[in-house]
Amino acid sequence: MRGHAWPPLHAPKRDNKRGNTMTKWKRIDNDNTQQVTMGNGRMFRVAKHYNENCEHNGEWQVLEYNYDSGDWEWCNTFSPMWYAKEQALILAS
Repeated sequence: MRGHAWPPLHAPKRDNKRGNTMTKWKRIDNDNTQQVTMGNGRMFRVAKHYNENCEHNGEWQVLEYNYDSGDWEWCNTFSPMWYAKEQALILAS
């Protein structure tokens, strides 16, 4: 078929492992905080968790945006970052 692009440009990308629509994490500051907006409108953020000495020990906190209060609410803390992102996606589903 000439003149037709495949896959269509509007088709969402698919994750090879699960067939789910891939999500695009965006870095939002210089502290490597990353944010994703899900298709249902829920927003999640993964940010460094600092201890009482303001040191980062490899733990990452998962935050969800609350539209009613206009603030980010803490969900949980995980380590390493890839696992925190995975848990945020599980919370979103």
